[in-house]
Amino acid sequence: MQKILLYFSMALLLLFISGCGSSQDDCANYCFQQPHSDCAAGGWEVLGTYPDCTCNYICPEGGNTAETQPAETTPSCTNECESTECLANKQYDCVTGADGCKNKVESKIAKGKCGVECISNSDCTGQECIAYKCKAKVGSWDLRNLPAPFLSDAIFVIGANAPAMDVASSVQISSMLIYKSGKTFESKLDNQITEADYSHNLIIIGNPCDNSMVKKVFGIECNGTNLNDNQAIIKLADSRGKAALLVSGKTPLGTSEAAKRVANYETSGLSGTEIIINV
Repeated sequence: MQKILLYFSMALLLLFISGCGSSQDDCANYCFQQPHSDCAAGGWEVLGTYPDCTCNYICPEGGNTAETQPAETTPSCTNECESTECLANKQYDCVTGADGCKNKVESKIAKGKCGVECISNSDCTGQECIAYKCKAKVGSWDLRNLPAPFLSDAIFVIGANAPAMDVASSVQISSMLIYKSGKTFESKLDNQITEADYSHNLIIIGNPCDNSMVKKVFGIECNGTNLNDNQAIIKLADSRGKAALLVSGKTPLGTSEAAKRVANYETSGLSGTEIIINV
């Protein structure tokens, strides 16, 4: 009887031991299947018996965890600009601030930037700096004094791509000067003018869109005369110590009419430094 009881007790003990091992294996399988957001080089510490399992994921010392990774942030701002830009004669630089955003910062007006030709009269040889452009200045010249000072010295300037009527306009004035002075005068295209030519009196014929010398001497941009199709301008100014005469119409017909007024100066009633005529 005692032997029977001993065998029965041993069987229960073996059954208990085998049951425990199975529960631990079940916990290991359970833990290994659990997700984790920690380091990839760690391992699971498994405690308890299934279903009361405790799963602890352990990283090696010095391992990076998800908590130590810095989160990327997006600046909560709107860029004011993308690149340097010009507004009128002012330059605005695009500067990245401490917050990572691009800010528009106004820089100083500088010669050679944003269409600035000059800052002061010293930047213009014999001309005036007006609105950051070198322009012929009003001197002692008066249209009532035509054709002097052009009787002794003058160069006619016509645009290289000017219409043929501008050449005819030049001939009208040139013929008058030849008649009054007995001299002939040189004619040049605008792209042939050199620095040496500024030492002569200049008679500039045509629209600023066709003749680049209109801008270089008088500072008038293409379509910058504010003339309508039935108007022309006659302007006399001082350019580098010499006389400069502008004969310019909105159209070739307007230029021709202005040239006719100059050629017939005695009866045209010209006076002052600038006059707008109607065609």
